[in-house]
Amino acid sequence: MARLTEKGFYRLCVALPLVVPLLLAPLAIVASYGGGGAVGSALAIAVGVLGWSVLAAGIPYVVLAAILLWRLRAEPAEVYHRFSLRAPLVFTAFLWVWFAVSLPCSDLTLGGRVALSAAFAAPAVPVGYAYVALAHLLLALLRRRGAVE
Repeated sequence: MARLTEKGFYRLCVALPLVVPLLLAPLAIVASYGGGGAVGSALAIAVGVLGWSVLAAGIPYVVLAAILLWRLRAEPAEVYHRFSLRAPLVFTAFLWVWFAVSLPCSDLTLGGRVALSAAFAAPAVPVGYAYVALAHLLLALLRRRGAVE
């Protein structure tokens, strides 16, 4: 059986912020129509937050991910591991600049644009670290099963 390399695993995990909301959305819909109670409500909230994060930050995420995957293509798995621990901070800084440049608020001063951009970018830190934790948990589980070298 072919096994995934650790580097290949990290490269695939870059898609988690785009794939997880798509996978959870049908569960949230079923839970909300089936009277899922507290679990259904929590799932609906999580899907809402993750879905909005894709809508608000999906394009800059894909741009930065493509740049970083290309830049790190020749690096060993250890570099991917170390970078994963600071990736949400790097993305938040990138997102802050992206929003400051691209927000259609022409009547704001530079300080206003920076403050508004910071408010939009700040949620990327906890959401990003949740995805990093998920990736590291999946890696540990797949290693235990012998699916990752």
